[in-house]
Amino acid sequence: LGGSALAVLAALEQLGFSAISVAGRNAAALGALQAGCQAWLPALEPLLWTAASAESLLEALAQADLVVNCTPVGMASAADPGAAERSPLSAMALDRLRPDCGVYDLIYTPRPTALLRGAAERGCRTWDGLEMLVQQGAAALRLWSGLNTVPVAAMRRAALERLQGP
Repeated sequence: LGGSALAVLAALEQLGFSAISVAGRNAAALGALQAGCQAWLPALEPLLWTAASAESLLEALAQADLVVNCTPVGMASAADPGAAERSPLSAMALDRLRPDCGVYDLIYTPRPTALLRGAAERGCRTWDGLEMLVQQGAAALRLWSGLNTVPVAAMRRAALERLQGP
């Protein structure tokens, strides 16, 4: 599990989420994540995402207030044109989401992702990762330049223009 997943976990902890589940396909990576976060995130519940444990994941999705995709599944790619049509959640998994559930996909291209389209069709609130990308760039620019004010609106416009193509 990567840095974006850790950043999301830290944000959820700061926001006061009382229960946080992380689904992953690699038991060793989930165990390492739980061990590494236990001191500051004792409520973390790892969910192994395998065919044998699919029902546990579906139950967690049915109870979720927020689902965050921290994987690259569904990211548009010139090398893999079909990637943009993939979703980390199956239609059956999406059907378990409550309409008041929020779904945040850290991916920002295509807009919307297959995950966000599927969630929106089920009445969920959705957000893509563009603003996170813009704010990461702004934070880096502040660090590198020493400036407190950076042109976030211009950065957002430039990112949107680039994503819309030539």
